[in-house]
Amino acid sequence: MKLYFSPGTCSLAPHIVLLELNLNYEKVQVNLKEGRTLTGLNFHELNPKDYVPMLELDNGERLTEGVAIMQFLADSNAHSKLISPITSFERYREIEMLNFISTEIHKGYSPLFNAHKSITSKESLEELHVNVRRLLGKRFSYLDSILSEREFICGDHFTVCDAYLFTVLSWGKFVKINIGEWANLSSYFSKLLERESIKKAIEVEKLKM
Repeated sequence: MKLYFSPGTCSLAPHIVLLELNLNYEKVQVNLKEGRTLTGLNFHELNPKDYVPMLELDNGERLTEGVAIMQFLADSNAHSKLISPITSFERYREIEMLNFISTEIHKGYSPLFNAHKSITSKESLEELHVNVRRLLGKRFSYLDSILSEREFICGDHFTVCDAYLFTVLSWGKFVKINIGEWANLSSYFSKLLERESIKKAIEVEKLKM
């Protein structure tokens, strides 16, 4: 099994899940700007979407999209309890949270990382950034309220949702968002930093948190 990843991107989430499950896998780092793996393979030929993560199974099947990869890994190792059984209502709560993180947080960051490519006015760009940070702040406040009542984002144990949420929260420092403004969210993030799978993923990807 191979995980195609780029350090610090959203591929960190399934990377954490792989380590949480203690699975054997091969790391294939991708230079997204050049569109090649570090070994020189044309990534576009492997994945026409041109972004990570991508999981390649031993039988040659390839799976993209982090949310799908994490659910596949968790379902393939059900003993881990990283996701609830398909027939349970809790499963849909977890899917609900995965979708919220994906659409409202992950994609919410996009203008902060990419708007400069299409907006040339400094004033317009700053105004956009202020509004985007304000909206993300509302989303963080919602998550903060949830974490006032529970240890992990979906209950009393670590799930794929926590792997994903940790990943997107780690981007805050790059776009002038101080997670410390939300006490519960900040405490949650600090606690996850001490989790072995997350510490290992940070070490492997050579990240600074």
